Amino acid sequence: MAGRDRAELTRLGEALLEALAARDPARLPLAPGARYTEDGQDLDFGDGFWGTADAVGGYRNLFVDAETGQAGGFAVMRENGAPVILTFRLKAGPAGIGEIEAVVTRRAAELGSMNEGPDLLEARGGPDPRWAEPVPPGRRAAREALIASADRYFQALEKNDGRKDYSFFAEDCLRWENGLLTTLNRELRYGEGVGEGRGDDILAGFAAKPAREQFELGYFAFVDRIRRRFPIVDAERGVVFAMGFFDHSGTVHRIPLTDGRVVEAGLRQPFTWQIGEAFKVEDGRLTRIEAVMKRCPYGMRSGWD
Repeated sequence: MAGRDRAELTRLGEALLEALAARDPARLPLAPGARYTEDGQDLDFGDGFWGTADAVGGYRNLFVDAETGQAGGFAVMRENGAPVILTFRLKAGPAGIGEIEAVVTRRAAELGSMNEGPDLLEARGGPDPRWAEPVPPGRRAAREALIASADRYFQALEKNDGRKDYSFFAEDCLRWENGLLTTLNRELRYGEGVGEGRGDDILAGFAAKPAREQFELGYFAFVDRIRRRFPIVDAERGVVFAMGFFDHSGTVHRIPLTDGRVVEAGLRQPFTWQIGEAFKVEDGRLTRIEAVMKRCPYGMRSGWD
């Protein structure tokens, strides 16, 4: 199915959500030998979330890559009545869908404020309209250039020290993390369950800052390593969808900010975020970012590396 159009790949993404809600993988055009992973584990079709999903929720942000025959993105689902966020990717070939990768982010006390992520996403009613806006043909970037633009974000975030070039952020760049708007948001107190630190008054206005100013402050120094890949690239809409892991060693305890202040990181043990992250790229700059994260064992692998 590589080379098929956007509509067909979008239908496959929607079909996956409906098949999960029906607990019936037979509804999908699966290729012989098709493989399914959930939270990095190889499972049989019908096992895991296939046995507990019971409805498609009211939010989804889907992306397609006609060149590679892939679709993926984020969707709110119901699991035995409780809302969860599904991050997924599928890949289809001439014989049908050969790969499905799923990550299920459930409510958990360890997520702090992001515990309400599924509800926040549904309350929005849908993704920011900018995701779906086509990039004018004369301004469309090549696949490799789009990936390079998205990867600049990860390069800047890993061991963030506030001293790199962050001009790749557009001034109006908005970033959502598990449904929470964490840039240009004057109502959110970043240190309360969103960041990894105990910033107290030091970070009271952090979420109100533009993305570039947040990175220039050097606060994200606690992210030791980022392992990522870029399976879905949509040149028509300027979107890159990445999947990967943010590793935190637990050894970064105090962060010297570039303005001379010092913030307590609050990390005392190793852990990893398993992530799906989408980037809207316009003229080489990031204008929209959406991330869904799930806490997992330190150093965990996806099964698709």
